[in-house]
Amino acid sequence: MGAVEQLVKQRARELGFDLVGITSADPFPSDEEAAVERIREGRMDGLPWFTEQRVRQGTRRSNCCLAPAPCSPRALATTMVLPIHLPKACAVQ
Repeated sequence: MGAVEQLVKQRARELGFDLVGITSADPFPSDEEAAVERIREGRMDGLPWFTEQRVRQGTRRSNCCLAPAPCSPRALATTMVLPIHLPKACAVQ
């Protein structure tokens, strides 16, 4: 892992992210095909922003980067703890 990648991951963890990933800028043809198929089957109904155009834009590097050089998609994730109201019988004493 290069120095930039290490710096990005370190800073993201300092900010509280649990998972940090950096991948290549290669296209994602199988993911594009699967997402478009789901749209056409109606599985994304109710998500008006989830369109074939956006899928294609997001899965092809040449469409998603404004810079002429390849860019690497990054992914961040954090654990979200929601208050859970358990019945008294389930509460930890």
